[in-house]
Amino acid sequence: MKFANLLLIAAVSGGLMAAPQDTKAPDKMGQAPSKMGKETTMTGCLSKGAGDGYVLTNEKTGKTTMVTGPSDLEKHVNHKVKLTGTSSTEGGTHVLNVAKIDHVSATCEVAKK
Repeated sequence: MKFANLLLIAAVSGGLMAAPQDTKAPDKMGQAPSKMGKETTMTGCLSKGAGDGYVLTNEKTGKTTMVTGPSDLEKHVNHKVKLTGTSSTEGGTHVLNVAKIDHVSATCEVAKK
C-alpha cells in the first residue's frame, strides 16, 4: 500500500514537472520577449536632442545614441552620466530607453569628429 501511494505521488509530481511551458508569453508590458531590447549601460555626455529627446555622446569616439526616459534626464544635460536601460533600434537609429541614471561628472567633453 505504501509503495502504491509513493508510486502515485511520484507519477503525479513527474507529470507536473514535465508540463509544457509557454516561452512566448508576453511580459508585463505586453510584448513578447523576442521583441524587447537588451539591457545596456552606457557612459557619455548627455545633451538635448530634437523635440523632447536627448542624445548621449561617447566622449572618446563621438558616437551618439538617442536617449528617452524619465524627466530627470533634463537636470543632467551637459553632464557626464552613466545610463542603464533597454536598447533597441527604431528606424535604423539606436535608442536607449533609460531606467537608471548615475551622475559621473558635472562637465564633459565630446570628441571632435
